[in-house]
Amino acid sequence: MEHGVDLDAAFAVVVRREIAWRNAGLTVDAPSWRDGDAPWPAPFETDRARVRGPDSLGVRVSGPEGAEFRVVLFRGGWVDAEAWNGDPTREVVVLPAGGVTSPERYGAVLDAAARLAFGMPGTGTGAGTAG
Repeated sequence: MEHGVDLDAAFAVVVRREIAWRNAGLTVDAPSWRDGDAPWPAPFETDRARVRGPDSLGVRVSGPEGAEFRVVLFRGGWVDAEAWNGDPTREVVVLPAGGVTSPERYGAVLDAAARLAFGMPGTGTGAGTAG
């Protein structure tokens, strides 16, 4: 099977943003990994060492008043992404994110989710500051 995105490289993109998220007072859950080599249904793991052939990488970031985003990247290059800004009068926004072909593109999806959920500017690949 051909794999479109290196999930370990994508995790490095998450790590670069995690400092800015935490500095903004957000809670960053442990990432979830699904092992494509495990029997179905594959369990989700938070310990990367327990996953031989990663099939997906999930990230959840939450903040005040119920705002949060969840982004799952699959090694085939598609993403399930949703964001909610905590406003009870608004529904969850589902981000279209097909054809993610690089860790950098995954970073752009994470930045879009952070903007929708928390109004944060993109964190890019800098030293971990929001802005």
